[in-house]
Amino acid sequence: MRQPWPWTLNVEGTGYRYGSRRAAYAALDALVRQGTTGVDVGLMQVHWRYHSAKLGNTWSGLQPYHNLRVGARILLDCYDRLGDWTRASGCYHSSTPWRSKAYAATVSNLMADIP
Repeated sequence: MRQPWPWTLNVEGTGYRYGSRRAAYAALDALVRQGTTGVDVGLMQVHWRYHSAKLGNTWSGLQPYHNLRVGARILLDCYDRLGDWTRASGCYHSSTPWRSKAYAATVSNLMADIP
């Protein structure tokens, strides 16, 4: 079963879970300093390259409530443009049409399994 964890980073496709916010912050901060920006951050896996301004900085990006607010805002912006939550989930994942569509299909399949 998948479970959310606030101190999670996905670095260019590889997921890492840290035992604390401080540990995740040290890793994220080091990655950003070395120029790696393909990192999904925190509970909502907000992509650093595209949304670092919304996250603010590496420390605040890992603050769970802030991360959830930023992710929710991005998702709502997608919904406002597309008018459909499944398509909005794809938009949240990627602005590349084929990636967005594939992700939306995955979300739709997962939702079908929820009683």
